[in-house]
Amino acid sequence: MKMAGSAFRNFQRAAAIGQRLQPMVSLDPELRLQWSQAVWIDRVSKLGQYATGPSKWSKLKLDDPKTIERLERKERGFDKHILPVIMPHLSPQSSMLVVGFGPGRRLAHYLQATKGKCYGIDFLDEMVGFAHQRLTSEGWGRVTEQFVFGIATDLNANHAKGSKNMVTWERLGNHLVDDEDWLKGLDEAVSILRPDGKFFLAESVSDLNPGRQMNPGSKFRPFSDYITTLHSRGVSLLSAKETRFAGDGYILAVFGKTASGC
Repeated sequence: MKMAGSAFRNFQRAAAIGQRLQPMVSLDPELRLQWSQAVWIDRVSKLGQYATGPSKWSKLKLDDPKTIERLERKERGFDKHILPVIMPHLSPQSSMLVVGFGPGRRLAHYLQATKGKCYGIDFLDEMVGFAHQRLTSEGWGRVTEQFVFGIATDLNANHAKGSKNMVTWERLGNHLVDDEDWLKGLDEAVSILRPDGKFFLAESVSDLNPGRQMNPGSKFRPFSDYITTLHSRGVSLLSAKETRFAGDGYILAVFGKTASGC
């Protein structure tokens, strides 16, 4: 069956991303088994419907004022919800990892608070490019190499276990549709936290969005799934608040890792 032009380009890109990431997982026999070609292409193709569709980031133009304003407007709204929760937990002695930094609007705040010891990954090359452009314009051009393309299920590739005081997931869990990927992502985040480290979650959860249907490449989970999963890994809930943004209900939560956490 012949695909329409935009659908074919989306599939091509999904396949290209799959090929790009396969070397990362092929080093581990168990991961290689889980991420077979058929499963991987199916999974990334589903993500492609959401993340690389023609109405989303596949045609992002960083020099387009309308695109920049659209991103700014959305991220500016999240600032007032996220920053008051996360900033009190950062200090000049902190080292943090932002998993899924998007256009990077809050990165300068984190870099300032941690004296430059903030790092990040994002699944989309467009977001990496946009964040680099933003950081350069905000006087942080010297640290753009700290924010790179990457996946949540392979954090240990670039970040040592027990190396960070804080790891953040900002609207990330919904995009890890496969439960194994979601669990692997949480395991990776927990593993790089120091014994007294904090895990920050900003997520749209099913508890606060009854009846809401997600895009094909996204999945709602109840907040209790995060609480029980993290608790079983030695990371306990410290605080949580509910908020609404752009029509969706969000949980903003801070979890703390105990000395005995895995």
